[in-house]
Amino acid sequence: MSPDIAYFLKVNIALALFYAFYRLFFHKDTFFQLRRLLLLLCFGLAFVYPLPNIQEWVKEQEPISGLILMYSTLLPEVEVQSEAAAATQGQTIFRLIALACYWAGVAWFSLRFLMQSGRILWLALKSRPMLIGDTKVCVSDKISGPFSFFRLIFLPPDPYPGKETDEILTHERTHVSQWHSIDVLISEWMCIICWMNPFAWLLRREQRYNLEYLADNKVLASGFDSRAYQYHLLGLTYHHHQAAANLYNNFNVLHLKNRICMMNKKRSRAIARTKYLMFLPLAALLMLLANVEAVARISRSAPEPVADAAGEKEAVVQPEAPQDDKKPVFTVVEQMPRFPGGEGELLKFVATNVKYPEEAKAKKIEGRVIVSFIVNDDGRVSDPVITRGIEPLLDAESLRVIQLMPVWTPGKQRGIPVAVRYTLPITFKLQ
Repeated sequence: MSPDIAYFLKVNIALALFYAFYRLFFHKDTFFQLRRLLLLLCFGLAFVYPLPNIQEWVKEQEPISGLILMYSTLLPEVEVQSEAAAATQGQTIFRLIALACYWAGVAWFSLRFLMQSGRILWLALKSRPMLIGDTKVCVSDKISGPFSFFRLIFLPPDPYPGKETDEILTHERTHVSQWHSIDVLISEWMCIICWMNPFAWLLRREQRYNLEYLADNKVLASGFDSRAYQYHLLGLTYHHHQAAANLYNNFNVLHLKNRICMMNKKRSRAIARTKYLMFLPLAALLMLLANVEAVARISRSAPEPVADAAGEKEAVVQPEAPQDDKKPVFTVVEQMPRFPGGEGELLKFVATNVKYPEEAKAKKIEGRVIVSFIVNDDGRVSDPVITRGIEPLLDAESLRVIQLMPVWTPGKQRGIPVAVRYTLPITFKLQ
């Protein structure tokens, strides 16, 4: 699995965990500002938590070593079969189709986002400015209900009774003054990137609900009658139906039952705010697991003990890298070397180019060969050696393919390209 795909999967797994965490502990309380902050943290941390590198600290923690060992057994390796070419071609086609579907979805939702943004700008240009009290609004006959977007408040030309207009303006001014449109855009961008993940859309929905709760709460705190305000919402919902997919903050855009229930809900006790601290260990745990995964990959590729002729185990010692240029060779760096296209392309390259020796197939020889080589600071591959062999034919074929590799993206330590020893297991298996 390439680092890009691994990162993308981690992001989507985090979104699912965050949504479950939010629904389990927070979605029923009345700490709307804290909920807003929590949801923004969910969006941000989902994309950030896989990035910090604490691998050295993880390796020093003895209780984590068992988890690393368990995880390392689940990671993929190159498997070469006697009919691997056809299978590899099928996997390549599947990956290309999946990639095309993903980018098609990104393009579609990006286009929808641009069209919605353009429509709001067009409405702002075509609307008639008006001053109601001390509030500037844009009046347009192209809309069916009030809404706001950043500093703009839009109203239809239909007249509202004075009190209802005050309620509407208080509601929309709350969206404007608290910059709720920023939250909306963040969730929209998240859903564009992770459009295939239903939990991204569910988190987006929860965020929209909470923004409406904040505005409703401000209306009631301003002294308006709760029952009259709820009847006002019912009347607007009856006359105007708005879609929840819009970019703007709409006065009656969301499920009215939830909003009315939240307005009538008893306020949560102040002590319950402490439960929001539970989010910190959850974020820390995700970051720890992300680094455990990285360490497990390195641990898995390390050479294993092999059996000598007497059947006893002995350790394999990797040869030191050539020191002609006096440059050190690392085994673990902050940024590991990367095959062109990522780990998936590396697996495909090896599976495509390795030819199962006919003599080995006739003798029904199978097993795993572990090859170690150096990715130099210029990306060239050199000094391939067998650290665990099976049979000379399979060992020689593994070395031949390593020597065919193209130039890699070199590893980096503290931002400087360095030589890194890389270990790759290749499994030969007959069907």
